[in-house]
Amino acid sequence: MSSAPKRPKLQGVKAKDKAGKAAPAQEGGSVREKILDFLKQQNGEALSGKDIATGVGADIKTVLVEAQALTDEGKIELLTPAVNGKTKILFQLGTELSQRVAKLEPDERAIYSAVEAAGTAGIWNARFKSLIPDRKRLKRVLQQLTRDNLIKEFKPVNNSKKPHYILYDLEPDESVSGGVFYDGDEFDREFINNLRMVILLFLKKRFKEAAKEENPYLRFKHSYITPDEIASKLNASKVIKITLSPADCEKVLSTLVTDRLVIANDPLSSIKAYRFSKLDRHPSALSAVPCGICPVRHNCTLDGVVNPVGCKYLDEWLAF
Repeated sequence: MSSAPKRPKLQGVKAKDKAGKAAPAQEGGSVREKILDFLKQQNGEALSGKDIATGVGADIKTVLVEAQALTDEGKIELLTPAVNGKTKILFQLGTELSQRVAKLEPDERAIYSAVEAAGTAGIWNARFKSLIPDRKRLKRVLQQLTRDNLIKEFKPVNNSKKPHYILYDLEPDESVSGGVFYDGDEFDREFINNLRMVILLFLKKRFKEAAKEENPYLRFKHSYITPDEIASKLNASKVIKITLSPADCEKVLSTLVTDRLVIANDPLSSIKAYRFSKLDRHPSALSAVPCGICPVRHNCTLDGVVNPVGCKYLDEWLAF
């Protein structure tokens, strides 16, 4: 008795194991290893699927399938930058962080993704309720992600009663953190006063050095100093323990201008610069107003979330 003819295998269909699951193709496994090896040689450069296919000598469809599997495992990362108005799909070698994120539970991954999408602005913890309605479960997830150094909590200066979360490796934007002029959510008046004195000393020194110039034009020109130069000198001197940006210095300089201790150059000039004022004038009380160096002053309106009526820092200044 002759045996029944064997059914021919269909092209492109994977064989199944005893459990009924699709067994990984032998070719796929080797392509996956080739993709990883190829990306390791790129020194962190992101490549398109087409470039990877050419590099590993495989067809683009197989490469994309294996790249997706590697992305799910966190071994490579998927990037979608916009180039000339069009979104490109690129792949680069994964990091230790991407592999840790890939191992998160679904609800942990959902919270992490929401925090990641918020960027440096952070996200209010109340926004997570739509992702995990169960309060106890949400609390456990936030605690676990915090313990694993994947996210961290901070309190915005304009609303310290609303805890926000941000990725562990990021720092909050000045619009929510207050920048260097806040210690936590408290306005650091002592630090600002010390910084004013140090900057004023820099300006006095520059003014005296410029006074030695015989040429009147050079004497006037060299008496000015830019916020960039002040920031560079302060950071190099290590007089201030934190790193200051030119924008930070400019905010302090504006208070010195209000006090008439410093003179700003022509506002129409392309480069902002300041010089010491030799006029002996008493400081103006307006220079101590927190508004002068408040990082969210541009968002401050009478009927807005940030407003002078509910500003505790303005209340403290008025009481003082």
